[in-house]
Amino acid sequence: HLNIMADPSMPSADQDWSYNPKAGFIATLLQLSRSTVPNVLSRSEFWLFFGIHVMTWGGYQSGWFRVENYIEPFISVDWVDLKMLTTVTSFFLAFYINQCYERYQRMYTLSRKMFGTVHDVAFQARLFMRTKEAPTTDRLISRWLSAVTVLCFVELKNYGGKGITEQQWAHLQKHGLLTSDELSKFKGLPPNQRLLAMLYMVGDLTKQGLAGQKDNALVVETTNRLLAFREYHQELCDALELSIPFQYHHLLTAVVAGNLLLLAYGMALTDSCLAPCMFIMMAILYMGMLDLSAQLWNPFGSDAVDFPVNKWVTDCLR
Repeated sequence: HLNIMADPSMPSADQDWSYNPKAGFIATLLQLSRSTVPNVLSRSEFWLFFGIHVMTWGGYQSGWFRVENYIEPFISVDWVDLKMLTTVTSFFLAFYINQCYERYQRMYTLSRKMFGTVHDVAFQARLFMRTKEAPTTDRLISRWLSAVTVLCFVELKNYGGKGITEQQWAHLQKHGLLTSDELSKFKGLPPNQRLLAMLYMVGDLTKQGLAGQKDNALVVETTNRLLAFREYHQELCDALELSIPFQYHHLLTAVVAGNLLLLAYGMALTDSCLAPCMFIMMAILYMGMLDLSAQLWNPFGSDAVDFPVNKWVTDCLR
């Protein structure tokens, strides 16, 4: 198993994606550790809103908000206005999480296409570029392209962080993807220059391997696959660099917080003992959707929904 996150400060294993969609309600609901519930319950905002709700509900049960068995109109909540705000909040959240999931699917498709391109080029190299004069050309092409792929995903995993660490460079050398000379040459280059230099070397080796081929279509096809690999990687980098405007994020956060604050107060003005339970469900729903959308926005981290990059790399190299 090739763990490209060979850094003690980072998670070393991919999350488990498997689950049974045919499982019953109870069996699914009991898998709380793999849901957004732990993240929501660990946030101080949740307990702040819940505390406001419990104190208001307790005060109402004690008669602090009652005037002759009726709620004082001055401190009551207009449920028509609250329903309108809740509807708007739900619409914004649904739209937002849908956009995040579309981006998530797009990045998944691009990642899988990158690995598929590596397999295609390695297969063509094995069929057409291994000759008696150059018996190791296909293996050299496969190794270099595999090294490029692993480095690309290491940089995506470390995006916005400290770049490729010494432990990760040593891990790549340990698994034979880079020699000590190659590592010293490419280690100091910026990511884009390193990628272009390594792809240029792969292209030059491919050109030498296909020098004796009379079929120009094979040369064109192999070249197009290398260019497609570069395009897929660039699209992934561009997608990661495109962040949500802070104004949109701020507005959405303000709407959710305001709605939860009004729900914490309005839902407490009742004689029902189930009011706290209902508010907990509403708070987990809204805050869980925000937390899930944040996880979907960058699928190269260490969250439960992030891509199993280590597994993909290991399967590709096998």
